[in-house]
Amino acid sequence: MTVEAANVRLSVIEQTWQSASTEERLDYLDELAAMAGTLGQVTGPQAENAEWLTRRLHRVVRHITSDPGPH
Repeated sequence: MTVEAANVRLSVIEQTWQSASTEERLDYLDELAAMAGTLGQVTGPQAENAEWLTRRLHRVVRHITSDPGPH
């Protein structure tokens, strides 16, 4: 996954996780963990963008894990 594709996918997750079921949230967390691993391997001119996106990704993970879930 490219940094650009990861950015688009993260934006989708940011917009939809709050209305997701508990199972969907767990799937998002798995996907975000895989995405973080991929971004951590980016080198070259995209490395700075990957670092920034990883910080943003971790913020989303914190929000998902601190929310009690759908009501």
